[in-house]
Amino acid sequence: MAAPRLPPLAPLGLCVLLVLASAAFASPESDRIRRRITQLEGPSTLRIEGIEITSVEVLPILYRRRGFAPLWSPRAADDLISLVDTAESQGLIPADYHQSALLRLRRRTDASEGRDRRAVADYDVVLSDALLRLAYHSSFGKLDPETLAPIWNVTRPLAADGREPAYTLQQIVESDEIEAAIASLAPTTPTYLGLRRALRRYLGFASDGGWESVAEGEVLERGMAGPRVAALRRRLAATRDLRAADPDSDVFDAWVERAVKRFQTRHGIEADGVVDAETIAALNVSAEDRVNQIRVDLERARWRRDPLDLSVEVDEEGEVHFPRDRDPRDAAILGGLDQPFSPR
Repeated sequence: MAAPRLPPLAPLGLCVLLVLASAAFASPESDRIRRRITQLEGPSTLRIEGIEITSVEVLPILYRRRGFAPLWSPRAADDLISLVDTAESQGLIPADYHQSALLRLRRRTDASEGRDRRAVADYDVVLSDALLRLAYHSSFGKLDPETLAPIWNVTRPLAADGREPAYTLQQIVESDEIEAAIASLAPTTPTYLGLRRALRRYLGFASDGGWESVAEGEVLERGMAGPRVAALRRRLAATRDLRAADPDSDVFDAWVERAVKRFQTRHGIEADGVVDAETIAALNVSAEDRVNQIRVDLERARWRRDPLDLSVEVDEEGEVHFPRDRDPRDAAILGGLDQPFSPR
């Protein structure tokens, strides 16, 4: 006698069975990720390694779609950490992307040192949150420009194809080309790329100790000599405006006059070769302040692909110019760069 045929499962019953089966065979890592995501969606704050995970919308979609399976391979994780380490070259701050926590968790997940399976799950979630932050900041900037000036507010998707962020992030990780993928999200305009070159140069000046100030006093011009001229020569040599003469001399000669004119041209000052109060003020802006000025314009360039009224320009020869006074909103932008928005 033939065995009785069972009625087909209703769609809801099938879904319940699949969920139960998935839970039954979930790895310890997947189970911990599930609990972390559940906590993230709840009323309490999710903190891992002392950092707050704030993506209450994108990360739950990302991990639920995967059945809470870990996303990151060791190679992809290493690639992201390397990219975070170089975030300063975009005017960003590595600490904003959980740099220290990632390094601690990587050590704890190292199989050669006795792998901590709970740390594997935490590492995965922190990596995803760091990538989400870096992707958004690279593409849109760290601040909400509408809070500073509505003219800067431009809405665009994270990816050019308009896909949802969770899908885009998974594609980035699985591509094994994280650096190239993040680079594709950032602006590629000549203005932005020029500002990045300028930032590298001025970060180099700052790391070398910057430059000394030129004391205020009488106007300096060709034919003069003395300690202030010696300081002027060293200052001009530091930014390579004075290139072909002895920087240790104390004489204001033709080489110095040409260097002063070069500096004045780059800073929007009448190029007369005479060092007056306006020129001294520009000379005495510190390397750190110039770095921050470039960082502010990089932020503007991320808001709009055709930014307006930048205070830093880079010409075709790669020379960096500071041709105009800073925008009054620069201080607010700079202050906000240390408190970036967190994509949700």
